[in-house]
Amino acid sequence: KDYYSLYGVFASCSEPSEKPLLGKGTMPAAYDEYVAERKKRQEELKNFRTTKEAEARVKVRRQVGEYMLAAHDSGKGSDGENHESLARERKLDPGVLQRWVRFLEDRQKQNDPIFVPWFAYAKIKGTNFAEQAKDIRSHAGSESNRTVNPMVAKLFETNAPESFKEVAERYGTLFKRIDDDWKKMLEKDKDASKLADASAEALRQILYNPDSPTHVEEFRRVFDIPTSQKLRALQRKIDELDATHPGVPPRAMALEDNSAPYQPHVFKRGNANNPGEEVPRQFLQLIAGEKRQPFKHGSGRLELAKSIVDPTNPLTARVFVNRVWMYHFGAPLVRTTSDFGLRSDLPTHPQLLDYLAARFVEDGWSIKKLHRLMMLSSTYQQSSADNPKAEKIDPANQLLWRMNRHRLDFESMRDTFLALSGKIDFSVGGRPFDITTEPFTGRRTVYGFVERQNLPGIFRTFDFASPDTTSPQRFSTTVPQQALFLMNSPFVVQQATAMLQRPDVKAAASDDERIQRPYTLVFHRQADSDEVKLARKFLQTKSTPPPPPPPAWQYGFGAYDENTQRIKSFETLPVFNNYAWQGSPNL
Repeated sequence: KDYYSLYGVFASCSEPSEKPLLGKGTMPAAYDEYVAERKKRQEELKNFRTTKEAEARVKVRRQVGEYMLAAHDSGKGSDGENHESLARERKLDPGVLQRWVRFLEDRQKQNDPIFVPWFAYAKIKGTNFAEQAKDIRSHAGSESNRTVNPMVAKLFETNAPESFKEVAERYGTLFKRIDDDWKKMLEKDKDASKLADASAEALRQILYNPDSPTHVEEFRRVFDIPTSQKLRALQRKIDELDATHPGVPPRAMALEDNSAPYQPHVFKRGNANNPGEEVPRQFLQLIAGEKRQPFKHGSGRLELAKSIVDPTNPLTARVFVNRVWMYHFGAPLVRTTSDFGLRSDLPTHPQLLDYLAARFVEDGWSIKKLHRLMMLSSTYQQSSADNPKAEKIDPANQLLWRMNRHRLDFESMRDTFLALSGKIDFSVGGRPFDITTEPFTGRRTVYGFVERQNLPGIFRTFDFASPDTTSPQRFSTTVPQQALFLMNSPFVVQQATAMLQRPDVKAAASDDERIQRPYTLVFHRQADSDEVKLARKFLQTKSTPPPPPPPAWQYGFGAYDENTQRIKSFETLPVFNNYAWQGSPNL
C-alpha cells in the first residue's frame, strides 16, 4: 500500500511543457533569435502532428467493421484478456479495441437498435452459420421491443450473411457510407451539426460522439512507424535547439501539480487494468506510524518532502551523514549505503552514526558544518601509514585506526590533469560540453555532457556512476584500459606537453631542475635518488624516429621469383567495380 501511496503522489504531478525560468536576470544576447527559431520548429511539429492526428481519426473511423469483428473475437476466450495480442495481430490499436469491447457490452445491455442484429448473429453457434443466419434475417425486427435501425435492417433484408465476418463487413461498409455522407454535407455547409435523416444521424453519432469508441486518446499508439519516427525527429530538432543554442535562457527542472490529484488503487498482481483497494496519498507507515494522516494539499509532494526531512524521521539524517562519511573516509559506517533495513549490515560505529545525525539536524541540516565536523576530527587527520599490530587485529580498518588511502575518481583525475597543465577553467555555470572530442576544453569535468543512452567508454573505464539507475556508491576497478588511457590518450598527451611548457618548468636551467619541478608539481615532493637516476637515463636517451608505415595492400598480378622469393613484374589491377578489382571495365 505504501508503494501505491507514493505512486499516487507522483502520478498527480506532471512536467510543465515550458519549464520555469531561473532567476530574473537579463536574457542572453541571442535570446530573440532562439525564440524565433524555436517557434518555427514548434509550428513545424504542430502542423505535422495535427495532419497525422486527423488522418488517424479518419483511419479509425474507416476501420469500424474490423474493430467490431476483433471485439467479438477477443471475447471468445474464457478470460477475455487477449485484446492486446489480437490488436497487434490485426494491426489495430489496443486502446481503441478495448473501448469497442466495453462499448458493445454497454449497447447490448441497452438493446441498442443499431446493434440488435449484431448481437443476434453473434449468438450463432456451430458450423452452419449461413442456415441459422437466414432465420435471424427474417426475424431481425422482432429481436427487440424497439425497432431495429432502418438502415441497419436494410443491410440484411435481401440476403443472409454467409459468416460472422460478413456481418462485420456489412456494418463497416454502412459506417463508411455514413462517414462519406457527413463529409459531403460539411463541404456544402461547414456549420452543419447533424444529418437530416434520423437513422443516419444515429449511426453518425457512433463515429463522432465524444464518447464514441472511435475517439482516439493516445495518438502515438495509432501512428504508423514512419509517422512516429518523423514526430520524434521533429521533437529532437527542438530538443537540440534547447540544448545547444546560445540564446537559451536557464530553466529549472520542475514538476507541477495536476488540476485533479490522482486517487491511487492497489493494482492486483501489478495489473493496472485490475484495480483493487483504494489507498490514500500518505507517508510510509514504518516511519510515520499508525497515526499517519493522508496528504491534503494538491498532489502531496510538499507534504512528502516535509515528512522526509522531519527531525523525527530516523532515516534521512543517518543515510545522509553515512554518505558524507563515505566520501571523506573511503568507507561508510553502514556498508549498504542505500539499505538501512533488516537485510543491511549493522553500523560499525552505531553511536557515532547517531551522534553525527543528531548534530546534522541540530545544525539546521548544514552540510558545511557537517564537513567541518568530520574534517577537523583526529580520525580524519590520521596518517595512512601502516601499523602491523593494528592491521593484525583489524585488517579491513573498520575501526579506523588509520586513514584509508583514497583513489581519485574520474572527475577529480581529469581536473588534476588540467590543473597541472595550467589549462583549467574555474568559471562557474554554463552549458555542458563534450569531454571526448578535440579541441579539449579546460572546463571542469562536472560540466561534462552526460548522455544516458550513449555514455562514452572513457566514463565506464573509470567507474563513472551509471546515469540510468541510482548509484549509492561507485565501483572501484583496475583494468588495462585505464593504463592505456594514461599512456595513449590525446588528452593526457596534450596536458603533459602543456605542463612542460609552463613558465616555471620551462625555466629550469639544468637536468636536475627539469626533473625536480614536474615531481614537485605532480607529487608535491622532491624526486628520490632512484627516480632521479631513471629520469636522467630517459633524458639521455635519443628518441628514435618511428618506422615507416607498411606499404598499402594492392591487388594485381605478376611472376613469382623462387630465388628471391618476391614478386617481379607486378601489375596492379586498375578498375574497381564496387565488388572487386579487375583488369578492365569488362574483365
